[in-house]
Amino acid sequence: MGMLLAAITYVFRFQWVELYTTDSEVIQLAAILLVYAALYQTQDALQSVGAGILRGMGKTSYTMFVTFICYWGIGLGEGYLLAFTDWITSPMGVQGFWLGIVLGLSLAAILLMLRVWQQSQLSLIQWEQKK
Repeated sequence: MGMLLAAITYVFRFQWVELYTTDSEVIQLAAILLVYAALYQTQDALQSVGAGILRGMGKTSYTMFVTFICYWGIGLGEGYLLAFTDWITSPMGVQGFWLGIVLGLSLAAILLMLRVWQQSQLSLIQWEQKK
């Protein structure tokens, strides 16, 4: 569903923005931000699944730690750096915040899914040992 919604958001980004404004500058900026929103949607779907599986396995501390660091530290921190400073690139404004959030969320998705894989492998080993 996340991939489908992301695809719809990406394909129809100009049409949706044009429902609200005819200002060409606003249309261009909003269309770019909707690309970030589509990327966000895919990564959010992945991390939500990973967090849900880990929650079901009772591994909530790891999920809390990863999401806190990735959302607040990386997402917001990098978003601030990209938006307002020239430490990484020239200031990107609002696009910098969106890119930071997408990068932080992507890292959370990767780390959570890796942990799911690791825990599932451990569970298989334990199950085989009980046989």
